[in-house]
Amino acid sequence: MITKTRKQLINKAELLRDKVTELEEAKYKRRRPEEALQEREDEYRQFIELSPDFIVILSESKIVHINSAGVKFLGATNPEQLVGKPMKYFLHPDYRGTVMSRIQKAEHQVVTPSTEQKFIRLDGSDVDVEVKATPLIY
Repeated sequence: MITKTRKQLINKAELLRDKVTELEEAKYKRRRPEEALQEREDEYRQFIELSPDFIVILSESKIVHINSAGVKFLGATNPEQLVGKPMKYFLHPDYRGTVMSRIQKAEHQVVTPSTEQKFIRLDGSDVDVEVKATPLIY
């Protein structure tokens, strides 16, 4: 015959085991969306990185990310030479006001049409480009 105390301990152990199982299931369910989100972010990063087009992401008019095509286009050897720098450093003076206005509009979620302008590379040479600014909330 099992004593009352022993029965209570067995019941508590079973309840504890059930609770642990519930917590493990909740952790698994929560982790799956996090993993899916990470996979999606990795896919977008790969898409941007492999694009043959110059893609730059700005925040407060400063470069926070630039793909390999952009690094090469601006004459840098790695993104670290560009990240953190204000975009205006790479804009030809004749276009600086117009482009900064477009950047501010994009930062306020206004889509701007494609336009031609000039950029300045790290070696000081200028180059004509066609630019499209698209707002992005990240």
